Amino acid sequence: MVKKILSLLAFSLFSLSFLTAEIPFEKDALADGLILGGGAAVFAGGMLMDEYVDFDYPENLDKDDVNVFDSWCIQDFDKAFGYAGNISYGAGVLLFPEILFSASYLNDSIKGQELVTIGLMYVESFLYTKGTINIIKNIVQRPRPYSYYGDVDYFDESVKDRYCSFPSGHTSDAFMSAAFTTYVFHECFPDSKWCLPVGIASYTIATSTAAFRMMSGNHFFTDVLAAAGIGTFYGLGIPYLHKVIYKKKTAESQRAKFEVTPLPSGFNFTLRF
Repeated sequence: MVKKILSLLAFSLFSLSFLTAEIPFEKDALADGLILGGGAAVFAGGMLMDEYVDFDYPENLDKDDVNVFDSWCIQDFDKAFGYAGNISYGAGVLLFPEILFSASYLNDSIKGQELVTIGLMYVESFLYTKGTINIIKNIVQRPRPYSYYGDVDYFDESVKDRYCSFPSGHTSDAFMSAAFTTYVFHECFPDSKWCLPVGIASYTIATSTAAFRMMSGNHFFTDVLAAAGIGTFYGLGIPYLHKVIYKKKTAESQRAKFEVTPLPSGFNFTLRF
């Protein structure tokens, strides 16, 4: 009953005109062990730096010290745009790709194991993206735009976050999700009429997230620009590695095979390359 309801919802959202096809991605125990292990290590490294790295808080912040590309982003914190950025982030990272690929699974466009592969790739992409961003934040220690307004209470437990502007975590995750969703969907359903709309929707949400993060006073332009590049790199790179694995396994399965077929008049010998 639940599956029928979800299928109906998915149909109303996407019309489900996807084509059934074998996805060109493959998981591998050894390769994914290394990829997932590396992602977990990067993620853990970022978390540990968040916990133990001390920040050198400047005594004074001067707006004139901000470069010309970012100076226009200096503004006090705007709570409304802050909430909007969180909502956009949730829609792009936590909802859109999950609903999209779950809908294709419920419509029998992809199989259960293929959905698992897509989910595994997404988790790996997220771990690398989030870990890389946190590591860079702790190294750069850049003040957020709103920090240039008023004094900072150094005894406030959240004061460290005020110096984690570069790069933007929300934006990196959003662009990772956009790149991942657009690329994987196109590779799975290259002939679907939904390829372009999915790409437009994904990047619209990601761009909106970046814009809201700047408009809320949380980030500078270069913060979101660098984050978009990092997120895109992992959003495309991790699925590409699994496409390489798929091609390798496909090639191995098509290597030379020697077959003997019994016939009424004798035997037929076939050598396939």
